[in-house]
Amino acid sequence: MSLEQPKMDVSDAAPHAVADARNLTYIEAVNEALHLAMDQDPDVFVIGQNVTDETGVFGSCIGLLERFGPKRVVEAPLSEAATGGWITGAAIRGKRPVLILNRPDFLFLMMDQLLNHANKWHYMFNGQLKVPLTVWAPVARGWGTGCQHTQALHGVLLPFPGLKMATPATAADGKGLLLEAIFDDNPCFVFDHRWAMRKAGKQPVETGDIRVPFASATLARDGQDVTVITFGHGVFVAREAAEELAADGISLQILDLRSVKPMDRQGICKAVRGTGRAVVFDDTGWAQGGTSAEISALIHEKLFKVLKAPVRRVTCPDAPTPSSFVLEAAYYPGIDQLIGAVRDCLG
Repeated sequence: MSLEQPKMDVSDAAPHAVADARNLTYIEAVNEALHLAMDQDPDVFVIGQNVTDETGVFGSCIGLLERFGPKRVVEAPLSEAATGGWITGAAIRGKRPVLILNRPDFLFLMMDQLLNHANKWHYMFNGQLKVPLTVWAPVARGWGTGCQHTQALHGVLLPFPGLKMATPATAADGKGLLLEAIFDDNPCFVFDHRWAMRKAGKQPVETGDIRVPFASATLARDGQDVTVITFGHGVFVAREAAEELAADGISLQILDLRSVKPMDRQGICKAVRGTGRAVVFDDTGWAQGGTSAEISALIHEKLFKVLKAPVRRVTCPDAPTPSSFVLEAAYYPGIDQLIGAVRDCLG
């Protein structure tokens, strides 16, 4: 269960269509990944609240109960603490549980099981135990649901060794990273942004068991002037900003991280080395002690001599998310804040 950084270069182009791809929505791709994983391995099972409901948690679990039965599609009670203990115990005993958690804020109720036990047992028992569990959780803003139902916890979990976190932006990555997580022997979190799922539309997704490795950042757009480092829904915002800035002759490079732990440090450095300027855009997290702070520290440590300007960061303000839909719209950083940071970076 190695957590070393893979030796990968950032890919030189955005994902492209392939011959055996079909156009799927983001949630259809997630649903396909669950079907594939459960077909391949009888030890894979799904657990969560409303996984047996006809809506299937935004559609992610549709058809699973009918195909695999109630022993492998398990309705969880309203007790995240108990559920965290069950999936940890099941993983230690050789199963591969996939927890469907439609409100990741309630991860706090299972922190002891996941961060005091699940992520440490492989190390504590000298590699004799593996804990292959996956938590799939839609995160961030929704429809004015307030500060206890909209949080994205990637920055909170970032310091803890022994776990991995995927942050997909596209339907293909939603499928590929989820499959990679399910068959990884570490505790893994897959955080899908609700608005990314909504904005993705129909996208090419390859058939079969096509997995996307962790720490394999990809260029969502090539450019020469400034590198925007982002993930999830931030990729959509960055593309919109790039189109607007292009009208002024500014060429924006967009690096989609795909996963924030492990992070493709080599890919980040390669991208920023090419432009000499970087803006870290995390539209779901806070600045202090978060993912943007880690990326900024990495760039300044490794590339200080090649930087043409200090790294800029665009994040949520240091405040809880407001419940009002209007205030929520003002709370989350968007295209205007990102464009302002890019222009500031260019002086």
